[in-house]
Amino acid sequence: MAFRTERLLGCEFRKIQPKLRMIAKAKDEVNFVRSDFASALRVRPAVARRLKKRPLARETGKVGRNRLKTPRMRQTSRDVEASVFVSWLSAGADGASKSKLKADATSVDGALATATIGLSDVAAIAEIDHVAHIELGEPLKAPDTVVANESPRRPSAAQRRIARGRHGPVLIGVIDVGGFDFSHEDFLDSKKQTRWLRIWDQGGTVRASPAKFNYGSEIRKQHMDAALSASRRGRPGLPAWALEPQSRMSAGAHGTHVASIAAGNRGVCRDAYLAGVLISLPDDEVLDRRRSFYDSTRIAHAVDYLFDLAEQIRKDEKLDILPISINVSLGTNGGGHDASNAISR
Repeated sequence: MAFRTERLLGCEFRKIQPKLRMIAKAKDEVNFVRSDFASALRVRPAVARRLKKRPLARETGKVGRNRLKTPRMRQTSRDVEASVFVSWLSAGADGASKSKLKADATSVDGALATATIGLSDVAAIAEIDHVAHIELGEPLKAPDTVVANESPRRPSAAQRRIARGRHGPVLIGVIDVGGFDFSHEDFLDSKKQTRWLRIWDQGGTVRASPAKFNYGSEIRKQHMDAALSASRRGRPGLPAWALEPQSRMSAGAHGTHVASIAAGNRGVCRDAYLAGVLISLPDDEVLDRRRSFYDSTRIAHAVDYLFDLAEQIRKDEKLDILPISINVSLGTNGGGHDASNAISR
């Protein structure tokens, strides 16, 4: 069996992305360190809790050999997991083939799936008949915003006037970082309730996860309105966003800024339905990044989530159609921009 695994992970086996093949062949100790820096790798949470990270060296003094070591992992590389895209040879791959991807497949749509897999499972997945390719999710980078000292002139009403569409309402979906201030006056209606319908906080743990996914918190309009009401009553005297917190809440958050321009009360599409997905990117000072994923599969999930929400709204409101516009303000080179990589497709 060891020979067979080695053959499948060798250079002649083309189904596995070379980068993933290299990682899958490495020792657990190496991948344990990699998981601190690779967004598509993590140490299985139960294992990560047992292990404590040791500093590589003090700022001063000599570096001893034993200070460069990390704790040994007692189990096999199944304890190191990867967030991957799996491409099928055709959208019509049979259910039996897809079921072999195991129950942890987080999204299966057409000819492309995302899954959380143990590195020791890479070879077995490559053996599935209808699997064409397996590749790691790409790293993401938060927007690098620059605040200028300039004071631009206010645009005239004519410049801001946008002709109404002929198809009725639209859903604006914002995939961003930093948090969404649903209590900001730019998102409140005439009843002082929020216009936000959903916020999927991918790093959240307070609310239940969306039905289709197994991570994060789905904050619904009723949760946000309840927080607004409690805040106005002065009990316990906290702002609404603190009563219904998100995992990332930055002052002047990029997510709030973008949503305001797109669909705020003084934005471009002021009557739109509004929803957001908060991508949970770890801060530079967060040391224990080995427990989570923050790669491009999370964008794929966000898009999937927003499309499902649009369809749900269309049915609930008995609309013939509901157009959706999605803004993604996250950095990644996106491959060759020719649909040759998974996130592009």
